[in-house]
Amino acid sequence: MVKNFLFSKVPYQINRQLHLYVGIFLSPFLILFAISTIVMNHPSPRDPDNPKFTETTKVVPLSIPTLVTDNIKLARDKLAEARSITNNPEAKKAANQAGRQANNKAASALTEHALKELELEGELFAFGPIRNNKKRITVMVPGRTTIATLDVEKKEASIQYRKFNFIDTMSYLHRNPGPHKTKGPNWEGSKLWGWTADITVYLTLFLTLSGLYLWWVLKAERKVGFIFMGTGFLSFALITYALLASP
Repeated sequence: MVKNFLFSKVPYQINRQLHLYVGIFLSPFLILFAISTIVMNHPSPRDPDNPKFTETTKVVPLSIPTLVTDNIKLARDKLAEARSITNNPEAKKAANQAGRQANNKAASALTEHALKELELEGELFAFGPIRNNKKRITVMVPGRTTIATLDVEKKEASIQYRKFNFIDTMSYLHRNPGPHKTKGPNWEGSKLWGWTADITVYLTLFLTLSGLYLWWVLKAERKVGFIFMGTGFLSFALITYALLASP
């Protein structure tokens, strides 16, 4: 009964229409991923006279919260204390750990403060500590990267803006689909793009399964379909084996 239903006209027509219109809807996303894959696999040589991005820089004042300066001082004192300890490994380890924790707190507070004061929006990268009273953060959105070097002593921020061309922007979208993990993404745009990438994958799986269904229903096409399917599986197996067997 189920078999008769699956091979009847109604599910075939519904599947055919869904396969057609889902494929049309999905085509821009598949084209984006396809072109960006080709670009990443075959990068063109960079011309020094024609760089892939345009860059502008500006220096602006930056207020420094007391929490940041206090933790920087605490980190400096604890690390100095650790260096002075020579005969107590446990105390030295504890002082080093306290110094790193204080530095991390200062770096985190400074980053959050700078993002708000400088009105930087995008996916945040570079969560490193403060070194020599400076902290560098990188904020990225499709087509633009902002690199801010925060100087605690001078109370200023040097901000570089790099604007990328369309091809490099597509490559960025391909490489950064917004992984669903605990510590990221931290920008709403990345979260939205992550779900967009997920939906693209789910709909591509649907196109594959519905295509197999439409092929199976057409009995006249089964023999040719089996040939191409077997060729595909064989090609996949040989390539995978070659990669796994390589030293």
